[in-house]
Amino acid sequence: PKDYKKNLRFLIRYLNGDREKLILDLEKQMKTAASLGDFEEAAKLRDEYFGLKGLKRKIIFSDKEFMDLSSDKALSELQQLLNLKEPPRRIEGYDISHISGTNTVASMVVFQNGASDRTAYRKFKIRSSKNDDTASMYEVIFRRLKHPEWPFPDLVLLDGGTQQLNAVLPLLSAANIPVLGRNKSGDHTRNADVNLIIPIREPSGEFRFESKLYSNDSHLAKLITRIDEESHRFAITYHRQLRSKDLFKR
Repeated sequence: PKDYKKNLRFLIRYLNGDREKLILDLEKQMKTAASLGDFEEAAKLRDEYFGLKGLKRKIIFSDKEFMDLSSDKALSELQQLLNLKEPPRRIEGYDISHISGTNTVASMVVFQNGASDRTAYRKFKIRSSKNDDTASMYEVIFRRLKHPEWPFPDLVLLDGGTQQLNAVLPLLSAANIPVLGRNKSGDHTRNADVNLIIPIREPSGEFRFESKLYSNDSHLAKLITRIDEESHRFAITYHRQLRSKDLFKR
């Protein structure tokens, strides 16, 4: 019971974002135990210390996302929605950013088990049609699939509707990767309801599309919105960087 309460207090502090202080406290306790000759306790604390530092390095996402239990529910809902064998553990989100076709870029963000994995993010400078979001989305998916060294996703989420889906479906269906579109008329805020566009393959092999609206307070909508916000943020940040470079050259 004593260890249980101690571990519970430790976990609560970690979830509340007190991670830096926890690491410092463990280091201090470890040195104290060693100076007192309690090497068994010092070794135990050492393992906890390095384990916590390793966890801090591996999990690189915002505190609001950390241990968000609703993510599991959202992943299960996506599994049911798309008739998947397993919940989609790796989800990739894509967005296009430009101003009147200049400095057109695309973002690829990765969510692993419902949490962002920023080490896996990728950005693309669009080479083809600069003022055509559909062609740009096709290009980024085409180029992404040329990288098998990046683990393939269990699900792709596009910022766009039927036009973008129609463009990339031949690529993704050939790779057996399911895809969803989000049609939101430019609203990237988390207060907006989520309108998902779902491709349905007909017996003929052609695709038709169904639209399904989710309330913004549902588990699934919260996860989709987080992915969408992050892909939008990452794309627009890269676009601004390129635009700033252009202005500097002038």
